[in-house]
Amino acid sequence: MKDIDKTTVLDFIADLTAPIGPEVFAGFGSKTQKELAKDPLCFDALIKDWLSNMDLDALAPLLIEIACGDSLPERCANLRMRFQKDWVLVLTSIIFEAYSSDESAFEVILHKLDDSLEGEDIAAELRLWRDEEC
Repeated sequence: MKDIDKTTVLDFIADLTAPIGPEVFAGFGSKTQKELAKDPLCFDALIKDWLSNMDLDALAPLLIEIACGDSLPERCANLRMRFQKDWVLVLTSIIFEAYSSDESAFEVILHKLDDSLEGEDIAAELRLWRDEEC
């Protein structure tokens, strides 16, 4: 398992949220961005692979904090504002993949997201995804 901190999580979310532009094609993007540039349909596989190296118990509070918009660095706050739908999709995808099979953890996350104006959108999306899966 990798050591996990908020910066690691934010970097991964930013890589999946930011548009793939010329700098990535020129070789200057992150490993995740380069993989997305080669195969845009590998989004889910990238998330599964990333999660396989994470301590999910340590990850949950970080995802909640990020989803609620608490203390985001300027770069990430700008991404969240400019690419709102992508930001919500990435966080929803990560949380759903990591926690949807653990109903009690999933419910705890939903309730904590509901307590935040920024987190409500993600909680609503997670509920839709869960309902569609049932």
